[in-house]
Amino acid sequence: MYLHRYDENTIAMIRTSYLHPLQEAYNQKQDSLQQMRNQENGSREQALLQRRLDKLDKQIAELTKYDVLLQHVANLHISLDLDDGVVANYPKAQAGEKLFTPLK
Repeated sequence: MYLHRYDENTIAMIRTSYLHPLQEAYNQKQDSLQQMRNQENGSREQALLQRRLDKLDKQIAELTKYDVLLQHVANLHISLDLDDGVVANYPKAQAGEKLFTPLK
C-alpha cells in the first residue's frame, strides 16, 4: 500500500477486494484437500494431505484474526495529511494495531 494514494476507504477496499477473496480461495482449497484426504487409501498420502490441511488451517486462522483488525481500522475512516510524511502517517494509518510490516 502506498501512503501517497491512501484515502479513508483504502483499508476497507483492501479488506473487501483482497482479503475476502483470499479467504474464499483458502476455504475452497481446504474443502478440496479434505475431499482428497477422505478419498485417499494410502496412509502416507493421507498424512501428507493432513499436514497440508493443518498448515492451511493455521493460515485461515491468521487471516481471520487479521480480518478483525482490518475491519476495526476500516471502520475508523482515518484520514492522513501527506505533508506530515511517512514516518508520522504510518502509525496513524494503523490506528494502534500492527497491520503493516514495520518501517526500517
